[in-house]
Amino acid sequence: MGVVTRGTYGRIEGSTLMTVHIYAALLMWALGAVQLMGKRLRRTWPRVHRLSGAVFLLDWALIVGPTSFYLSLVIRGDSLFGTLASLSLLDVTFLSYYFFWRAFRVARERDRTPGSAKGARSLQLHGNLMGFGTMATMNQLPQRAIMLSLMA
Repeated sequence: MGVVTRGTYGRIEGSTLMTVHIYAALLMWALGAVQLMGKRLRRTWPRVHRLSGAVFLLDWALIVGPTSFYLSLVIRGDSLFGTLASLSLLDVTFLSYYFFWRAFRVARERDRTPGSAKGARSLQLHGNLMGFGTMATMNQLPQRAIMLSLMA
């Protein structure tokens, strides 16, 4: 985007921060895919599921989320469109933090009584919240193409 807009948007592309953000997000999405599609993993190896979920959440909380927040603020240009794009990116960051935090709390506070209907519903809610948060972060992928076409 920096090339198309002559440096107005995306001036920090190619920077170390952007590179760290991209690779950390790819790791997060790979772990998210395993978590969301790995029903067998969750049932056969629950410790692996929990460990990879912990790595997923730590990656988001310590690297991807903070860099998303920072990049959302600095990647905008000095225009109304840039401000709106920044707000949209920040909105996704905050929503993702909310969904991931709620999913973590639901999993930690669920009823662990074997065969408990409440425990099963808690795990379903946990999975839904993690899925919502992950899909919210993936909203950024088509958004880049839309932003590029609008600027062109």
